[in-house]
Amino acid sequence: MENERKQQHNLSLEGRSRLLLTGIKDVGAFNESEIRAVLSEGGRITVVGEKMQIAAFDKNTGDLRLTGKVNTIKYSDLSAPSPRRFFK
Repeated sequence: MENERKQQHNLSLEGRSRLLLTGIKDVGAFNESEIRAVLSEGGRITVVGEKMQIAAFDKNTGDLRLTGKVNTIKYSDLSAPSPRRFFK
């Protein structure tokens, strides 16, 4: 089994319309208003906005480029229970 390399995560936002994220392991889900990704160092990042699009994603380098209007950037921990599991 190949060892997964944990890449440091960085983000660069230009005028709320272009976002470059590094250290991305995978894109979990996306639509025009929300893009969710898994960080290679652990955790998740959610970008909420309007007319969001994935301009490019290179799984080998971990680079993710997004376009659209960015309203919110939210980090969460993968180990935190989801509300559904908590109330079950």
